[in-house]
Amino acid sequence: MIITLCGSVRFAAEFIKAQRELSLGGILCFGLAVLPEHRLPDETWEDGSHAKTMGDLLYYKRIMHSDAILVLGDGYIGQSTAKEIIWASLLDKPVYRHYPEERWEDTVALIRSRDWSAEGEAAVAQARKFLGWEAK
Repeated sequence: MIITLCGSVRFAAEFIKAQRELSLGGILCFGLAVLPEHRLPDETWEDGSHAKTMGDLLYYKRIMHSDAILVLGDGYIGQSTAKEIIWASLLDKPVYRHYPEERWEDTVALIRSRDWSAEGEAAVAQARKFLGWEAK
């Protein structure tokens, strides 16, 4: 199984932990291409910038090559994460969530069971609402 990790870069530490835990659980995963602390000093990652646009497009490609996505963080979903969730949903990819207080063993077991959780469905609904698509 291949998972793409999604979430705000403010949860970069969660991405690193997720990659470790999923890998130890036998799950291949795609994470952030460039962590904030690895960006060049003069590099901007704001919407519309070359780096942000390329990063987003490559992330969508990662999602296309994944079996599912895993949304990380405390429940916050911003613009980029909302788009990634909707993209996965349009591609009929399951959406899983992991909160910092949850045990990784449980998340790995859920993903390996391929049971699309109610939390994942809630993430899709939250993303649709954020983008103003709740009635569509």
